[in-house]
Amino acid sequence: MAQTPTARSVDLTIPAAGVLLALLIGVPLGLVAGLTRGVLGEVLMRFTDLLQAFPLLILAIAIVALTGNNLTNVIWAIAFVNTPIFLRLTRSQVLTIRELRYVEASIALGNTKTRLIARHIFPNAIGPVIVQVGISMGYGILLLAALAFLGVGVQVPTPEWGSMILIGAGDIVTGQWWTSIFPGVVLILAVAGFNLISEGVERARSLQ
Repeated sequence: MAQTPTARSVDLTIPAAGVLLALLIGVPLGLVAGLTRGVLGEVLMRFTDLLQAFPLLILAIAIVALTGNNLTNVIWAIAFVNTPIFLRLTRSQVLTIRELRYVEASIALGNTKTRLIARHIFPNAIGPVIVQVGISMGYGILLLAALAFLGVGVQVPTPEWGSMILIGAGDIVTGQWWTSIFPGVVLILAVAGFNLISEGVERARSLQ
């Protein structure tokens, strides 16, 4: 017999899948944008600027509404709004690293671009990206809950903190406040937890 999903598994799995997709798409594009000085890099950055000009929640609602209200499209919506963040962050790191002396020395020694990326640029650029993963996870959980609360994300009877808050909101006036407050508290703790993890990783990086 199939096991019924829990709110915890839904609220963590879907944002994790969306952030992973954003990471797999945004980091390679950020490497390309940082290493390419021509038209391709400029096109990627102007497209990123265009996406980030829209409020991320509105953009996610539009994506889910246009593509269909199911879990797969919610995952892609979370990935779509987070990809520009990883792209821009990776590009900024690459632009800084490629001007360092050891990178210039590596180029002078005749290393190929592939070897240069694998040995020098990517390992040194990935640290801030890992920190951003935790922040994006927290925001992904909030985004998932907001979509469910607005009725365009996870649908009942699938358990999800945002839909629980929506269902319990009507009970507050009857004195049953816990049906809405408890999912909200858990949501806050989850987001705060991922932010603290990111802060811990950043502090550990600064001590190296």
